[in-house]
Amino acid sequence: MARGKRDGDYTVGYARPPEHTRFRKGQSGNPKGRPKGTKNLGSLFQGLLGESINVREGERSRTMTKGEAMLQALLARALRGDAKATQLTFALAREQGMLAPPADAANVKKGGVLVVPGMATDTEAWERAAEKAMRRYRNAPDDPSDES
Repeated sequence: MARGKRDGDYTVGYARPPEHTRFRKGQSGNPKGRPKGTKNLGSLFQGLLGESINVREGERSRTMTKGEAMLQALLARALRGDAKATQLTFALAREQGMLAPPADAANVKKGGVLVVPGMATDTEAWERAAEKAMRRYRNAPDDPSDES
């Protein structure tokens, strides 16, 4: 049955409330709900990570965002050999698309190449840099304390 202005046309029942109890046009069903402009948890967190702080690096002080400072601290821990920090760093790199699969999978045994700006851009450049580093490592003295 269609809605009508006459009393006999409209049957009240499931999903058909009486006309006098329905919300009027422009009236909210939750008038005391979340106020407009209230931030949710995601936007609050994003705002907090974007705040600037001063960080001391040796003798100099530098301004960076809190998120940037957290990433710097994570990378520093990973470089010191912290396994958990290293795992998190690689997880973040993979999530951001920085851990690219090798261009030629036949030549690579397993894994991928970490694409770092300013470093190797392809597998061949990475292999050349690794060979150079290994040559330097082999030519280094075994125990630096032996040198006097």
